[in-house]
Amino acid sequence: MAVIETAEKMLPASLRPAGGRLLRMLGDIMTKRGEKAAAQRMALTAFAIRVISAALAFLSQIILARLMGEYEYGIFVFVWVLIVLFGDLSCLGFHTAIVRFLPQYKASGAFEEIRGLTGTARIFGLLSGTAVLAIGMIGLHLFGDRIQSYYVVPIFLGLLAMPMIALGDILEGTSRANHWPVMALSPVYIIRPILIITCMLVAIGLGAPHTAVTAMQAALVATYLTALGQYVATLIRLRRHYHQGPSKIDFLSWLSVAFPIFLIEGVSFLLTNSDVVVVGIFLEPHEVAIYFAAAKTMALVHFINFSVKAASGPRFSSIIAEGSRAELAAAAFDAARWTFWPALGVGLVVLAAGHLLLSLFGGAFTAGYVLMA
Repeated sequence: MAVIETAEKMLPASLRPAGGRLLRMLGDIMTKRGEKAAAQRMALTAFAIRVISAALAFLSQIILARLMGEYEYGIFVFVWVLIVLFGDLSCLGFHTAIVRFLPQYKASGAFEEIRGLTGTARIFGLLSGTAVLAIGMIGLHLFGDRIQSYYVVPIFLGLLAMPMIALGDILEGTSRANHWPVMALSPVYIIRPILIITCMLVAIGLGAPHTAVTAMQAALVATYLTALGQYVATLIRLRRHYHQGPSKIDFLSWLSVAFPIFLIEGVSFLLTNSDVVVVGIFLEPHEVAIYFAAAKTMALVHFINFSVKAASGPRFSSIIAEGSRAELAAAAFDAARWTFWPALGVGLVVLAAGHLLLSLFGGAFTAGYVLMA
């Protein structure tokens, strides 16, 4: 609290009343105990990571667009969206089911179930991702002649990343369930984009062409490095918290919860990305690039919802385990309030700066401003 008081005294006199209240509120969030405070801390951490990752993702997309030009960039973003979309769906909801079950098991001290759940989820993610990879390869072989030629090699490379994308989603869910927001979000949203740009720049420096194929190769390497590093770090931390020992597996019960979650979240994820997929099917790559830049610039608003969701899931699960409907209703109200007002503010700011933001991708991209609105 001494730090909060010192920071409050450093504020200008005109900002001290409002700023002081905000600092005291942050101080309470950081020091209080309980599920609500833990959820608030996780939301703040997730929000901070998402702010950094949004800026990083935006910067990385600008760099890729500048390096490749709108045509090759359009090929890359269309294929990469497809791969990430199906990689996430391949988990069949298991990455969110972990968030549903693990806090409940932790509250009751059921460590055998926790070890069984986390181990089974990792294996399931790898197997399901590999199954989607195999199906995709068969489909590419059978129907490759019906696909535009410039998409075939990038899709082939992207499919190879499918098991690691699925594994990464499982590991993210495991960390979210344990209230480890940095470990949950930083690999996919910070480390992987940095590695994609780094690998792309290294490849170009070694003489590789400025094409979507090179970008997909960079993304493939970055995805494997990120997922394997995340796997080792998560496994070490799980063993430190739950130790080694016997496991109890209740796969059918977990799947019976995971699959309805898959249907709900899958539709939501499809809605979030279906626009890019439809545009990629019907328009030329340079038009896909312009649309993607406009849509994803406006989609900076989404990180508000993502941050709140990352914190609210474990909190909801713990409240349900305690059987308190009144507390659950209060938690749902908090989540809605934490989501709406910040999202509205961010959306208006992004729209106001739309022309400037799109021009960073290249002169042709400003044609997408109307789409942003």
